[in-house]
Amino acid sequence: MQDYIDKMAPMFRPNILEMGEYAPPLEGRSGGYGLHDFNERTTEPHPLVLQRIDDFVRSGKVRVYPEYGRMDAAVAGYAGVAPGQIICTNGSDQAIDVIFRGIAGNGDVAVVPSPSFAMFYQSAGVQGARILAPRYAGPELEYPYEEVYESLEQRPKLVLMCTPNNPTGRAVDKAKAEEIIKEAGRREIAVLIDEAYHEFNPKGTLIDLTAYPNVFVTRTASKALGIASLRAGYAASAPDNIAQLRKIRGPYDVNMAAAAALTSLELPEVRDDIARYAAEVMARSKPVVEEFYRRKGVRFYPSDANFHLVDFNGMPFSARDAYGFLRDERLLIRPRSDPPNTARISIGTMNDTDLFMDKFSKLLARYGQ
Repeated sequence: MQDYIDKMAPMFRPNILEMGEYAPPLEGRSGGYGLHDFNERTTEPHPLVLQRIDDFVRSGKVRVYPEYGRMDAAVAGYAGVAPGQIICTNGSDQAIDVIFRGIAGNGDVAVVPSPSFAMFYQSAGVQGARILAPRYAGPELEYPYEEVYESLEQRPKLVLMCTPNNPTGRAVDKAKAEEIIKEAGRREIAVLIDEAYHEFNPKGTLIDLTAYPNVFVTRTASKALGIASLRAGYAASAPDNIAQLRKIRGPYDVNMAAAAALTSLELPEVRDDIARYAAEVMARSKPVVEEFYRRKGVRFYPSDANFHLVDFNGMPFSARDAYGFLRDERLLIRPRSDPPNTARISIGTMNDTDLFMDKFSKLLARYGQ
């Protein structure tokens, strides 16, 4: 590898050559597995979402460049902000990326409390930004408010808040977050708040803090809306900030099937369906899974999202062992190296939960648990 880096150094930027690829284990997942690894919705989208997509496919306009029409207005209405405060993107991954590209350059500092979503590190790496990574800590792996506040002395360009955080599952405290945002604003430091899982913790949203001119909120349509394959997301911020992000995002980066699906957010039936799905996951499945873990002696971290971080330390098998056994049982979880020997395990409907508990019980029985 070093020979390759030395050879290609005149062509590629050094920070790109030194990076690793973000390559999540996606191939083959849809082939009949129980999907508890990527936190997608476990049921199909509402029929009216699919109808919007089908209407576009049959419109005779697949050959034509995108025309977005009321997409921004539909998303803004759903998010509770003005249309000028929204930019739709190719998944929230792109929303994160265009914010990094607009704000953090080579050698700039980005504060990324860790562990967190892989795209934060990837986007920072592409820009050549230097990452400060205060650790989530304590028995519930909470956001490191004091360390982040103190890091503002180092004049970072961007501070990250992921709420609820992936993979730890905890939401940030709004009052403490606002303290950081205010101080960051005084120092002209941007704050990126990722709310990929906000539908599962709607009362914890910080989107109203986009009233501060240094705040950006990113969200995805991959989870509760259920269109992960179409790649749709958005960012919300002050209108002047959105105008700058539009210079970075390509003019056609949101495909029209995704755009058609996003317009369905204007429909009360679709909004109600999202709320019902989230309620089943959080109010029915989640308590059942947590009681199952307690009964079986499985350690998990408190979560405000549709997943748990499960700790396999002290158990007679590792997270990787669990992954292998459950994969053979046609059920997927996401093992992690940070924190060591843990796995992120999604929560779905009650049907999904019953299947998961059956398979996980077999795993425990194999090791005498």
